[in-house]
Amino acid sequence: MVAIEPLFIVQFLIGIIIGYVLKRVVKYGIIAAVIAFIAIYLGVISKSTVLSAAKRIYEVTSPLLQSIIGMVPFGVGLIVGIIIGFIFT
Repeated sequence: MVAIEPLFIVQFLIGIIIGYVLKRVVKYGIIAAVIAFIAIYLGVISKSTVLSAAKRIYEVTSPLLQSIIGMVPFGVGLIVGIIIGFIFT
């Protein structure tokens, strides 16, 4: 009989949450990118405005994401949880 380690369950649950959030971020990111490209094409906003806003977002969120990634326990359970959370939520 194989015992399931408690750390595997924690990694799996964290992976499901990360997969769910990642799916939402990608979905809204694609929608925002399409809207920005249409607005640039129609001349409503300039490309430099969109690029400077994207650069500011990256500068603000990059340190936060690096610290979160440093705290996440990596393992097979995390990878499986991210895949299941991304596909099935």
